[in-house]
Amino acid sequence: MSTGQLDVVKQRNGTTTFDPHRRRHQQCSTTSSATEYSRRRYYYLGLVCAIASLGITIPYFNAIAKNIATTHLYAYQGQQQQRNVTDEHPTEIAANTIATTNKVIHNKNDKSHDAHMHHIRSVENASKQVEVRDNSDNHLVVDDDNNNVTEEFIVTDDDNNEHDDEPHNYAILLTHYHKTGFVLSRLLMNLVVDLEYQSHGLVSPLQNAKTAIESRNIQKLRTMDHIDNNTGIQIAFGQRGNWIRNFVPARRHSAITGCPPFFTLDVGAIHLQEAPDLFCNDEELYRLLFGIGRYGDVSWNELLQHHLSSRRGGGNLSSTQHNRFGKGGDADTEPDDDASGRMGVKIVHLVRNPFQMALSNYLYHSQEPTPERWVHTDNPCEASYDSSENKSLASFVLPLLSSKTTITSEQLDAIVAMCHSLYQSNSTSTSSTTMSGEVNLISATFYEHLLKLNRFDGLRLATAQMVISSSAANGHLAGGDILRMGQNILQFENLLMLLSSSSTALIPSKMTKRRKFHLLTLSMDDYTGIKNTTIRFLDFVFGDHGVPRELRVKGAEDFESSSNRSKKGQHVTLGKHGDREELIQSLRDDSVLGPVLSEIEVLVEDALRKSV
Repeated sequence: MSTGQLDVVKQRNGTTTFDPHRRRHQQCSTTSSATEYSRRRYYYLGLVCAIASLGITIPYFNAIAKNIATTHLYAYQGQQQQRNVTDEHPTEIAANTIATTNKVIHNKNDKSHDAHMHHIRSVENASKQVEVRDNSDNHLVVDDDNNNVTEEFIVTDDDNNEHDDEPHNYAILLTHYHKTGFVLSRLLMNLVVDLEYQSHGLVSPLQNAKTAIESRNIQKLRTMDHIDNNTGIQIAFGQRGNWIRNFVPARRHSAITGCPPFFTLDVGAIHLQEAPDLFCNDEELYRLLFGIGRYGDVSWNELLQHHLSSRRGGGNLSSTQHNRFGKGGDADTEPDDDASGRMGVKIVHLVRNPFQMALSNYLYHSQEPTPERWVHTDNPCEASYDSSENKSLASFVLPLLSSKTTITSEQLDAIVAMCHSLYQSNSTSTSSTTMSGEVNLISATFYEHLLKLNRFDGLRLATAQMVISSSAANGHLAGGDILRMGQNILQFENLLMLLSSSSTALIPSKMTKRRKFHLLTLSMDDYTGIKNTTIRFLDFVFGDHGVPRELRVKGAEDFESSSNRSKKGQHVTLGKHGDREELIQSLRDDSVLGPVLSEIEVLVEDALRKSV
């Protein structure tokens, strides 16, 4: 047997052990049991055999202990018919393992190989006859007499980077704004799940639904995990949010942190989120997205200061802080202790040109009858959140927006004033072409304003609601998303810049390969029906190890065909209004709305350009 090759010994009674030097032990045992030797010679020969065995075994384990190429043995058990699937699509494991003669030792302190395998189980082959099927290329396949397969992979630390991109080791946040983004995000999630099931030769639960009622019941599930009950293997990304609700409530935040409560993402799941309030600082957003705590008592400001000074060639943390910083913090808050095993976070940010977004919003909500109930009760000019907080949306977004744009508090105050001049004011307003004469709107609802105001003023009022409204007046169902979109663009870009810097001092050095943050910004204006954009999305989600390329292309083509069929329908905001360009130009020329929308437009275009 060649050096390093694993020998499997068949035993009908007792346990099966894996020992690379079994034959050498057997030879010594056979020789030392010969009856012709005297007791003294037997003793010395046995001693020689023991020394020889140690001479082989000790260097073997010394080689394992070297830092150059530390060897780990991973074990996977599953049904034989599922072997091809699990070979091609490894996604998650429970812990690192090192195999010994009759057990698997879990090494909880070493998680550098978390992305290698689907599922780890102890290797227990007691009272089973086994057969070696393949032991080449550091890959051993063993059949037992119950037709189960045990596969063992010998990998080295040098191979770790090849598995950093396993798709289910990431949490996916799919965030969006307005009705178009809501529908598109759900369709994209369904596409991802369907393709993963197809790659396993299976049919997704939604596609497998026998009736419309069954299909609706599946779509109502707010949380769904696609796990094989027999093997524990994850088949597809899980789902957080559904066609009715988001992952967490939209347009709301904690008065303490500024971000939504319970916003921690789950590894291996897609989180559907409309218009999140991300008003927290970078530290809190980082902790929420990655589900981790502080690094001991080293504050975020100290970490940031160390990050900046390290780029100049030095650091100024105390020696105690440096020691703790290098270790990743106390044991109970260390990022490496994250039970989820998350490799990183991927955010898909669906944005839209603010002028197109404003026009689409107006046309959608001014339909007869209206598709939304909240337009009958909303106060579109309510800029403050609930009374306990008594802060406006502008007060939350201006600190960041004003640092990157020319938007000022005076401009946003002017939009609020313009909104009040159009909504339930004492003056009468010129009616739309569907009404004759002038109409007093002093007691009219928001929806009645959209119908009765002329189209330019109706568009201005609806756009003001999309810019400055906190959404508190309508139960946080709509409002303020244009400013939120600009705020979140900058929040995500700031975090991306901090976590991708050359020093990566915000994260302990040993964690730089585990704490990965990826951002893809896509335009909803350009998305519908464009195959290449869909492929970009799928490549971003799956990386290099997920669904095969041919399935991605086919899925994108089918998605394109479906989108084109929708275009030919009666979508109210597409193609039915000949004055679209005129209405958009009126917004650009508006002295109150135009400057703010133009600044957000620059942010959107810049984010899309960086994401190419």
